[in-house]
Order: sequence, then structure tokens, then C-alpha cells
Amino acid sequence: MKYSTRQIVITAVLAAISSILFMIEIPVVLFYKLDLSNVPVMIGTFSMGPFSGITILFIKCLTGITHSSTGMIGELADFFIGLI
Repeated sequence: MKYSTRQIVITAVLAAISSILFMIEIPVVLFYKLDLSNVPVMIGTFSMGPFSGITILFIKCLTGITHSSTGMIGELADFFIGLI
């Protein structure tokens, strides 16, 4: 499966945007925070295919592990929910 340089760059840019959005927390209720970081994942999936979407999601979750307080469980759950 060949990927052009353009597809790789778009995947990287969407992963970076998704990682930045993952750090922003918008409180809705006391215990619930709105997460907009899956929007770039969906854009990448619909525009370039499922492999690019999974790659964007994986990079987002990897960068989220570095500043997480859930002990990697929250990012793992987010990864599986994103795959579904």
C-alpha cells in the first residue's frame, strides 16, 4: 500500500491538531468534559481512508499518555471508542 508525501503530511498535521485539541478541556458538567479531539480523526478517516484515521487516533493517544493522570487507561478507552 503506497502513500504519497501529501497523505503522510496531512496525516501528521491532523494528528498534531488532534493532540492539541486533546489537551484542551471544556467543562460541561461537574464530571463531564467535552472532547473535540476526535473531529480531526473523523476528517482524516473520511478523506483518506481508515488506515490514516487509525494512525491519527494512535498518535493522538500516544501523545495523550505523556500528560495523563489516568495511568493510560483513559487513553486506551479513548482509542477503542475511536476505533468503534
